[in-house]
Amino acid sequence: MTNDKVEAALYGRDRLLVIGARDGSLGDRIAQAAGIPFETFGAGMSDEPMLLDVRDQRMIERVLEEVLPHHIVVTAGLNLSAETSHVDYPYLMRESFEVNVIGVMDVLGAWLRLAREVDQYQPKTFVAISSNSAHIARRNSGPYCATKAALSMAIRVAAREIAGKGPLVYGYEPGLLEGTPMTKSTSARFGPIQTRIPGAPDGLDPDEMAKTVVQNLIYPSRGLNGSLLRLDGGEQ
Repeated sequence: MTNDKVEAALYGRDRLLVIGARDGSLGDRIAQAAGIPFETFGAGMSDEPMLLDVRDQRMIERVLEEVLPHHIVVTAGLNLSAETSHVDYPYLMRESFEVNVIGVMDVLGAWLRLAREVDQYQPKTFVAISSNSAHIARRNSGPYCATKAALSMAIRVAAREIAGKGPLVYGYEPGLLEGTPMTKSTSARFGPIQTRIPGAPDGLDPDEMAKTVVQNLIYPSRGLNGSLLRLDGGEQ
């Protein structure tokens, strides 16, 4: 399929906002994979192209009003670790919920409110990157596993609420991604063996994952709504 046909299928260059586009991250690779079909904006913390902190609702609203995205992909998240008995565990759990769940859903809520006020664009797709840790218990990872499970359910509920009345809302639950900043950080804390993915002992290829995300943006399906696609190579 030529680029011209891709653009025609999208009725022009839709604006894609990727939140969590740190260099080398899955979000960064999604922004790169989006290529010609989309006018792509990367956003996140201070080392990213556009400043956005998902804990700051006013900042979320400002960026959304500036970009008016047709599609949003949120990869932003924290992976904080502590044993359940550790004195810092409650703090790390609260901080993780603030970013991994509340922050992501604040973006969706602000976007839906903005869509009711602005008629120059039509929201089409909201994608959240959760994790297969929503299903797999990992030692010393209560804050991460619990918040990813909560995020996945929050996405399902939101999708059910707005089905047929707003954008497609769905997410992905990937397994470990090889070489991303988060994977490097967790390797430093837990050691190099973190995955039981058959055939991928070092993790999945993040570029392949990014292309899958982009392809579903280009060729949307109503069946995606409310789905959490577990792309983890069959990890148990």
